[in-house]
Amino acid sequence: MYRLLLSGHKQTFELYSFTPSTSESARTLEKISNSPAPPSATWLERSPTIPNLVYASSESTSKVYATQVGDQVEVVDERDSGVKWPVHCKYENCIFVAYSRIVVSWRDKMTKER
Repeated sequence: MYRLLLSGHKQTFELYSFTPSTSESARTLEKISNSPAPPSATWLERSPTIPNLVYASSESTSKVYATQVGDQVEVVDERDSGVKWPVHCKYENCIFVAYSRIVVSWRDKMTKER
């Protein structure tokens, strides 16, 4: 079983479970939850070091949010990025970059302690 986290230009994160199969009748797609999301959280990036932690960038607030994903999705921290573009998490220590410009340095340890 896989879990899919969907976001976009809307007010919620949608979490689904998906079971692939070669048999069409055995495939499943179930909605697990709707959770409040930051406005226009259009870019999601999974933490390379902390299970169930996903970063989301907001195109309308210029912030990067740390979210904890369980049966619900909860925003647990945020940082101002200074830009409204998508961000990418570099795997060494979660430095976010946008179009080759470093915008936020965010070590996973800061969020892990919360």
